[in-house]
Amino acid sequence: MKPRVAVILGPTATGKSHCGIALAKRLNGEIISGDSMLVYQRMDIGTAKPSAEELAAVPHHLIDILPPDAAFSVVDFKEKAEKIIADINSRGKLPVIVGGTGLYIKALLENYEFNTVEECSELRSELEAFAEEHGNSALYEKLQELDLETASRLHINDRRRIIRAIEAAQSGEKIAHRKSEEWPYETVVFGLRMERESLYARINARVDKMMADGLVEETKSLLDN
Repeated sequence: MKPRVAVILGPTATGKSHCGIALAKRLNGEIISGDSMLVYQRMDIGTAKPSAEELAAVPHHLIDILPPDAAFSVVDFKEKAEKIIADINSRGKLPVIVGGTGLYIKALLENYEFNTVEECSELRSELEAFAEEHGNSALYEKLQELDLETASRLHINDRRRIIRAIEAAQSGEKIAHRKSEEWPYETVVFGLRMERESLYARINARVDKMMADGLVEETKSLLDN
C-alpha cells in the first residue's frame, strides 16, 4: 500500500492554514509546509507564517528550519518532504501538505527526478545582463527555444528559475522529469477557491495587517543583517 498524503492548495488568503489545522486535528495528522519561504527564520510577517498558537495546535514540519541567507530549492524540499511523509505514515498518522509553492508540490506528488547541472557563473551573469537589457520576456523566449516543456511550467517573470533552466538546457539536460506516470502516494488534493472580489478584499486586509504588525521593520532588520 502506498503512503498516504492529503494536500491543501489554493491562492493566498483562502484559509489554507486554518483548513490544514482543522483537517489534521480531525484525522490525526501532522502538517508539512509546502511553501518555499516558510522554511526561513525571522521571516514571519511577510510570509504570513502561522502564529505560535497555530503552530502549537498540531505538529508542523518545514517551518523555521533555516537562516534567512541559506539556499533552499525544490530538490531540498522534495528530499526532506519524502522523509517526513515516510515518518508520519510509519507512526500511523496522516501527512497534510499545506501550501504553497506549485513547483514544490508538483515535484513531490509526480515524483520528479532532478538532474545535477554544474553552475556556470559566467553564463548566469550573461543571462542576467541580457534580461536587464531586453526584459524578462526576451529571456523567457530563449528558454522556449531550448526547452518548451520546462518553459511552460515557469512564469515569465521567474527570472532565477528561467536562467537555471537555460543553463540546464544548454548542457543538454532538463532540470527535472517524471520518474513514472504513477504517483508515489495515495493522495487526496483539496483546492480552495473564493469569489474574486472577496478574495481581493481579504488579501488587501492581510497586507494592511502586515504593515500594522511591522512588515517594514522586519524587512529592515533582515536587510541590516
